[in-house]
Amino acid sequence: MKERIMSKDLMNKIDALGAQEYMSDAQLAVFEEHLRGEHERLIVRQQEITNTSMKNPESISGDEADKANAIQSSADARAESEKNKAMLRSVSVALQAIKTRDYGYCIKCGEEIGLKRMISQPAACRDIECETLEERKNKQNPAANLKIS
Repeated sequence: MKERIMSKDLMNKIDALGAQEYMSDAQLAVFEEHLRGEHERLIVRQQEITNTSMKNPESISGDEADKANAIQSSADARAESEKNKAMLRSVSVALQAIKTRDYGYCIKCGEEIGLKRMISQPAACRDIECETLEERKNKQNPAANLKIS
C-alpha cells in the first residue's frame, strides 16, 4: 500500500510539471528526489533488519518451539535483508543513471522506458519488452542468477 501511495505522489509531481520533453531536467529532478528518499528509507530499513537479526538464534534459551521460531525469524530477516540490498543496488544504479542522463532509457536496447513504467518502477532499467525477455531467460536458467561469493 505504501508503494502505491509513493507512486501516486510521484505521478502527481510529474503530472504537475505539465507537458515536457521525455526525461527533462524537471522530470529528472523529481525522480532524483524520489529515489534519494527511497535510498534513505532502504538504508534505515537495512539498519533495522541488521539490529533485530543480530541475535544468534542458536543462543536462545527456552523450549524447542522458541528456538524454531528464532531460527525462522532469522531466516526471514536474512531473506528480507537480501531483498533490501538488491533494491538498494537498483536505486543506486538509477541515481547514477540520472547523473549520466541515461535514466529512463533501457540498458539493453536504448529505447525510452516510458513515464508510466518509470513512475510505477522508478528504479527500472529496462523497457517492458527487454525486461520480459530477461525474466524469461532467468526462468529458463535459474542457475545464472546464483551469486558465487
